[in-house]
Amino acid sequence: MARRPLDRSDRVPGPGDRLRRIAEAARRGIAPAPEDAPAAAELAAWRLRAIVHELAGLIDGSLRYVRLAERGIAGVAAESAEAQAVRRHLETADRALVQTAELVRTGLIPGLASRPSVTAPAAGAAFGAWPRPLHESISHAVDVLRPLAEECAVDLDVHLDDSLRAAPAAPIYPVIANVLRNAIEATAETGRAGAVRLRAECLAESGAPASIRITIEDDGPGLRADPERLFTYGYSTKPDGQGIGLPLSRDILRQLGGDITLAARDPSRPSGGIRATITIPMQREHIRGDAA
Repeated sequence: MARRPLDRSDRVPGPGDRLRRIAEAARRGIAPAPEDAPAAAELAAWRLRAIVHELAGLIDGSLRYVRLAERGIAGVAAESAEAQAVRRHLETADRALVQTAELVRTGLIPGLASRPSVTAPAAGAAFGAWPRPLHESISHAVDVLRPLAEECAVDLDVHLDDSLRAAPAAPIYPVIANVLRNAIEATAETGRAGAVRLRAECLAESGAPASIRITIEDDGPGLRADPERLFTYGYSTKPDGQGIGLPLSRDILRQLGGDITLAARDPSRPSGGIRATITIPMQREHIRGDAA
């Protein structure tokens, strides 16, 4: 496979630039240069782990909807409201399975080996060419995780501002799904009635849309570690956690020119839940998937 030169900026490159260059080369089907081979292998390993992590969430959501459909379909008249609800559940499961197929296809990158590592960031590059309308990505993540919230007796309070329909496409489904799942599980962990609140809106500057802000708040036990440490690959406060969801989410957002932060929902009560704040610029040149 021939190697072609990649565009480079004039500034002094850092480790993140090297990984982004390797990821971009892989996306374009270019074999890594010999000096980049070890880093390329690390990046490939993290891509595979990230894809498996997202597949697990998508499959879980699909199975929950399929089981809802199976329980509801027997003996229901074709034109009844119950039958229509069953069809909606099946349609949601179908969309989740389509997302699964796209994830698998994204992971089939020629020319990269795989070996275990906990040192390679930028695994989110695997999702860079996976855009969907932003409001659709958020709505679908909510639909897929709603059965989990119902099983955990957690209320989902979602408000998507109409201005989001003007936002450019962006591959943020994995981001919303990861953060929303964490919020539901944290709220359920308390054993008390609680809710997860999601708000999404476009923010204006000088009268024009400038950025997108998404907040997800939970009624869980609050932060149990330095928020920044939670964005480290391989670190998790969950007994069975893999330490992939949050760092993957930040990596995806930073490729879009955005970011995610975690903070106490109420600064006066550190144990009173978490607020995740996601920001994404509106400028289309920042959205990698737009050009795909």
